[in-house]
Amino acid sequence: MVPTGATRNRLFPLKGLRWPGNRSDGGSPLSFPVVRRVPGVSSLILVCLALFAVTCVVYWPVRTFAFLTLGADDPVFVSENPNVQAGFTRDTLISAFRPGGEEGLWLPLTRLSHTLDYKLFGLNAGYHHLSAVFFHIVAGWCLFLFLVRATSTLWPGALVAAIFLLHPLHVESVAWISERKDVLCALFWFLALFLWVRYSERPSVGRYVLSMLALTLGILAKPMIVSFPLILVLLDYWPLRREFRWLLVTEKILPILLATGCGWLAFTAQSGAGAVQPLSALPISLRVQNTFVSLLHYLEDSLWPSDLAFSYPYPTRIPATTVLIAIAIIFLVTAAAVWWRQHCWLIAGWLWFLVTIGPVCGLVQVGNSARSDHYMYVPLVGLSTIAIWSGVAIVQRQPRTRPILVAVAVTVCILFAVATRRQLTWWHDGETLYRRAISVIPNNYLAWHLLALHLAASPDRLPEAREAARNNLRIRPDFATAHNNVAYLALAAGDLSEALAEADSAVRLFPAEPIGWFLSGSALYHSGRVAESKVRLQRAVELDPQQAPARLLLSHILVAEGHLDQAIVNLRAALRADPLNAGSHGLLGSILFSQGNRDEAIGHLDEAVRLNPGMWDAEYNLGRALINNPYRRMDALSHLEAAVRLQPNNAAIHRALGSLLAVLPGRMDQALVHFEVAQRLAPSAEVQKQLDALRSRHPLSR
Repeated sequence: MVPTGATRNRLFPLKGLRWPGNRSDGGSPLSFPVVRRVPGVSSLILVCLALFAVTCVVYWPVRTFAFLTLGADDPVFVSENPNVQAGFTRDTLISAFRPGGEEGLWLPLTRLSHTLDYKLFGLNAGYHHLSAVFFHIVAGWCLFLFLVRATSTLWPGALVAAIFLLHPLHVESVAWISERKDVLCALFWFLALFLWVRYSERPSVGRYVLSMLALTLGILAKPMIVSFPLILVLLDYWPLRREFRWLLVTEKILPILLATGCGWLAFTAQSGAGAVQPLSALPISLRVQNTFVSLLHYLEDSLWPSDLAFSYPYPTRIPATTVLIAIAIIFLVTAAAVWWRQHCWLIAGWLWFLVTIGPVCGLVQVGNSARSDHYMYVPLVGLSTIAIWSGVAIVQRQPRTRPILVAVAVTVCILFAVATRRQLTWWHDGETLYRRAISVIPNNYLAWHLLALHLAASPDRLPEAREAARNNLRIRPDFATAHNNVAYLALAAGDLSEALAEADSAVRLFPAEPIGWFLSGSALYHSGRVAESKVRLQRAVELDPQQAPARLLLSHILVAEGHLDQAIVNLRAALRADPLNAGSHGLLGSILFSQGNRDEAIGHLDEAVRLNPGMWDAEYNLGRALINNPYRRMDALSHLEAAVRLQPNNAAIHRALGSLLAVLPGRMDQALVHFEVAQRLAPSAEVQKQLDALRSRHPLSR
C-alpha cells in the first residue's frame, strides 16, 4: 500500500508538492518509488560513516602520490605558484578574485583552498591528495542527503552516492590535484540542491539565501555550475513534483543571473588566455560530430569503465558511420525516456546527464582533448539515478527480485571500487600516467609530448626523451609544439643541426609562437651564428615580452657587443616576467658589479646562488664582490671555493681565491697552491709576479 498524500506529509512534511502516487492524471504510482518511513538521523549517520570508510580504503594510496605536470597544471596551480605560496595576504586575495588567473581560469575558491593546503602541508603532495579525497567524500555526503531529502528514500540515495564516490571515472577529478575545482564545485552544487529542497518544503527568504550562497560558492569553485538553474527545473518535475505557480518562475531568476554572469566571465577569461579553440582550428561540423561520439563514449565508460586515459586526442576526422550510430543511440535513449515518462526519474536522470555535460560537451572547445573523464563528475549522477530508481521500480512490481537486485547493486559497487583502486595506480606519478595513456591509445600525441618533457628532466634519460618527442612528431607532424620539443631536446644533446631544422619547422607552422623563434635563436647562437641568432631572439621578445629565456640569451649577446645598458634593461624585464630565473639574476649581478654597483650586484648574485647553487660564474663574481668587505671575507672565501669545485680548471677563479687567501691569517700555503695552479693553467707575467711576491713573504723562503 502506498501512503496517501496526507500520510506522507505527516511523515516528511513537504508543502505544495504533488505526489505521483496520488496523481489525478492516471499516472503510475511507480513514477515515484517510496519507502514506508522517513529515514532517521541514526540511519543517515551510519550510511555517511560507511561511505566515508569505504572511500578512504579505496583512495588511501593517494597519500604517496606526487604532483603531476599535465600541461604544467599542478606546478601552475600549486607547487610553483607564488600567489598560493604567499599565504592569505591582501595581494593573494585580490589576485584570486581577479579574472584571467592561472591558464585563463577564474577559480577564486579553488585557489584559496590550495592556499590553505599549502599553509597546512607545504609541498607535501600526499596531504594535498588526501585533502581532495576529503572534499570528494563531503561531496558524496551532500549528494546523499540531497537525494534522501528530495525523495524521502534512504537506500536508493545511498547507492547513488556510493557510485558517485567509487566510480573509476571520478579518479581523475580526485587524484589530480589541479582538478580540485571539480570536487569543490560538486560539493557546493549538491549542498545548494539540498538547501533548495529545504526551501521548497517551506519557502522562506532565509532558506533561499542559504541555497544561493552555496550556489555562489560553487560558482567561485568552477564555472561548470552554469547549468544549475536547469537542474532546478528538473527537480520541480522530479522528484519534487511541484505544482506550477509563478513562484517557480520568479525564484529561478537569481540563479539564472548568477549562472549567466559566471558563464560569461569564464568564457571571456578563457578566450583572453587563448584557451578557447577558434572555429578556424576546429570547424563546427567536426565539433557537433565529436559531441555525439563523446556522449556515446561517456555512456560506455559509465557502464564499463575500462581503458580510461587522462587525454583523448581530438580527431581530425570521424567516420560517418560512427557519427550516425552515436546520433541514433542518443536519440533512441531520449525517445525512450520521453515515451516512458510516467517513470519520471528516467527523463529527469537523462536530462540531468545531458544538461550537466552540455557546458563541456565540446561545442565551445577548450583545450585539445576530445573529451575528459573529469567532465563526468556531476553528469554521472543522472545516469546512476536512472539505474537505481529503475531497480526500485522493479522491486515494487516484483518484490521477489529484491535479494537479486540488492546483490547486483552491492556487486556493482564492489566492482567499481576495485576498478577505481586499479585506476588509481596509474595516477601515482607522471611517467606511469603517460605510459598508461600510450598503452590505451598508442597514437596519443599529448601523452608522448608529456612523457618527453618528463624524461627530459633527467639528464641521463635524454635519449629516451628524444625518442618520445620523435614519436610525438611522427603522430602529429603538423603540431608546432612537437617540432619545438624535438628542437629543445636536440639542443640539450648538442645536436645543433637537428635543433635548428626542427625549430625552423615550428616557426613555419606557427610563426606567432615565440618558443620556435627562441629555440632557433639558441641553435644559431651555439653554432656561432650570433648575428642571425640576435634577429631570432629579438623576434621572440617582440611576440612575447614575457619571454624570459629569450631575453636572457639576447642579453648575453648584448654584453658581448658591449651594450651593457641595453642588456640591463632586458634582464630587468626578464626578472619581472620570471623573478626566479637564476641565470638572469647572475648575469645582471655580474654586469652591475663590473659597473661598480656593488650593493645591487651582491643582491642579485646572492639570489642567483640561492636559486641555483651550481652556477659557478655567480659564485665566482659574488666571491669577488665580497672580497673587499672585511666583514664578509669568509663568505667570499666560501663562494670562491664553491666556484673552484665547480670549475677546477678556471685560472681566474684560482687567482681570485689565491688573492683572498693571501690576506687571511695562516692561509699562505693555500694561496701559493692556487696561484701555482692559475699559472699552470694560464701562464702570465702578472700571475708570476704575484707568485714571486708571495714566495718572498713565505717563511720557508727566507
